[in-house]
Amino acid sequence: MTCIQKPDIELDNRDTPGTLRAQLQQQEILLDMAFLLGQQQDFPEMLRIVTGKMLGLFRADVAALLMINPLTQETVKTIVRESTGDDHSADAALPEKIAGWVGKHQQPFLSRDITCDRRFRKNFCKTGAVRSVLCVALICDGMATGYLLLLKYQSNGFDENDRERLAQLGAIAAPYVSNAQRVRRYFMPSASRPALLAKYRGLGLIGKSRRFIELLNAVEAATRCDVRVLLEGESGTGKELVARAIHHFS
Repeated sequence: MTCIQKPDIELDNRDTPGTLRAQLQQQEILLDMAFLLGQQQDFPEMLRIVTGKMLGLFRADVAALLMINPLTQETVKTIVRESTGDDHSADAALPEKIAGWVGKHQQPFLSRDITCDRRFRKNFCKTGAVRSVLCVALICDGMATGYLLLLKYQSNGFDENDRERLAQLGAIAAPYVSNAQRVRRYFMPSASRPALLAKYRGLGLIGKSRRFIELLNAVEAATRCDVRVLLEGESGTGKELVARAIHHFS
């Protein structure tokens, strides 16, 4: 069970009713996101929930969430959502380039105008439409498992407060989407059907029905995670063969 800590709201004598109201609304958005993620088991839908909240909370033109394999740093899933129907496909590679910078330098990225940012070469954004850029790493168990990216088509669209809030959103979302990604990876078929059948045939697991293939995929998943497996069923149903296969390939 994931515990959610309410985002801190710092109060001082300079806070106006409007400021406090905005802070409370932002907190409600974050808590609502946590609630929705807690009710959701579909990995792509989780990513859509997070990017939707990013668009609303920061009033961004584009929100992107890139999930990576922490060991290889390869991007395994990317969700990009736009607030309008504008087509800036020439800048489609921008999210991965910015995320690559964050991963390389191990720090958040904030640019008030990317078109004249000296950290990148001139004409880095091919269309010139994107101006403000904000990106932070999604951290889980001390490792980057993805990146949160926001874009605006106007200069000075983000500041340090936005960077802190985006990091806060990432801290809330990370346990949910990272765990969902891990579970999804365990249960994705890792081999083609013929390869799967050949792999287990030598251990006495022989068959080719749909349910048998599902069984082999479950065995594959069990061999890739550090968990106890409880096998139930009547005598003579092949539990010993399954147990031997899990032990052999773990």
